[in-house]
Amino acid sequence: MSLGVSIVICCHNSAKELPQTLSYLVAQQVRADIAWEVIIVDNSSTDNTAEVALNSWPPDAPAPLKVVSESQLGLIFARYRGLASANYEIVSFIDDDNWICREWVQTVSEVMSQHPELGACGGLNEPAFEVETPWWWSKVNTGCYALGSQGPQEGGDITCSKARLYGAGLTIRKVALQNLLDKGFRSLLVGSQGKALLRGEETELCFALLLAGWRFGTNRACNFAII
Repeated sequence: MSLGVSIVICCHNSAKELPQTLSYLVAQQVRADIAWEVIIVDNSSTDNTAEVALNSWPPDAPAPLKVVSESQLGLIFARYRGLASANYEIVSFIDDDNWICREWVQTVSEVMSQHPELGACGGLNEPAFEVETPWWWSKVNTGCYALGSQGPQEGGDITCSKARLYGAGLTIRKVALQNLLDKGFRSLLVGSQGKALLRGEETELCFALLLAGWRFGTNRACNFAII
């Protein structure tokens, strides 16, 4: 049986970005036996993020959407709130500016169902520019922007070669992270806090999962554009 998927979008003042991002979720092509949902975590927004999210989700959408609040500002706290609010076994974190492919939900469900040893998986993150591609882009280390492939062309287990995944599009087995939290683990890094674009909380989560004995995988069919 395929595992259910909770898509979690952690948001701080995301009213501008959400309508387009949610349109890609509405367009998901998912087998009927895969249950899924969308969770918007409103992380201390000062705009109308929650209202925009609810108004952007059509009544005939293929899955339910709910908005939950997290008052403690910081991406890691929003991730924890999303995890606690998730109804399904697989929790897939996408950012408010991630345009996921139509097969995203089905692919992460299949990958995590077929590989119970995986605590987390990632995919191929590609850039989408709102202006002409800058001339210098080809010289950039795209990994610094959570872009590019995270493993070999054919995908597979990357535990020994990389041992961490990008936070954008990070898909986690809920029980893996919940077990860590139940044992007292808390990330020292909080990630983005409002206008402070801090990083590293996703790497700390991955290292904690690794120490707990979980493995990591990638699948290029999980692809999306980052604006």
